[in-house]
Amino acid sequence: MIDTVVLLIANAVLIAIAVLIMAILYRNGGSSCYSADTLVDGHSRLVRTVSKLCYGAKGEGVRYILVGALCVDIAWEIYAVLAIAGINLVVCNAVSLVLSIMAAFVLNKLFVFESRSLSLKRTEREASLFFLGRLFTASVNFFGFIILCDLGLDFPLLGIEGMPSKIVVSAIEITLNYFISKYLVFMSRDIYREH
Repeated sequence: MIDTVVLLIANAVLIAIAVLIMAILYRNGGSSCYSADTLVDGHSRLVRTVSKLCYGAKGEGVRYILVGALCVDIAWEIYAVLAIAGINLVVCNAVSLVLSIMAAFVLNKLFVFESRSLSLKRTEREASLFFLGRLFTASVNFFGFIILCDLGLDFPLLGIEGMPSKIVVSAIEITLNYFISKYLVFMSRDIYREH
């Protein structure tokens, strides 16, 4: 049972990564020697549909949800593997947070908020604010997880101990992260001049 759940989660991560890559390739198809049509060979309608969703009127929100789901999947996958290995649940949670935050910065910068600046000053600013914001929300996640487990949400779900607490704190964390990223970290590109 547990092996099946882990396999399904891993599969979901791979599918999400594939969809994100296809959307990025389609978006940048003209600047690459490999177009999305060539790579997916016959599945270009799917690629165009995903691209419209990701870059249409509500594209930023859709991209944030996709990236957020991918980062939560990464955190949950790491948490599940470590928990199944018998590692302390608090350590499992901390490790999964750190690794998913690293992935989140790259994906949010490039894919969600499309901040493609390579200027050292701008990237340092974004990274500093992003990691400070994530430190705050990771603290909410970390201590919220402990509190919820102490309140009795440490029972197994999907065969993984403490998963109900992980789900609740992840939902709170995603919401806080969006507002911090949108209104503090990756503000309009016109506000900061490149040097």
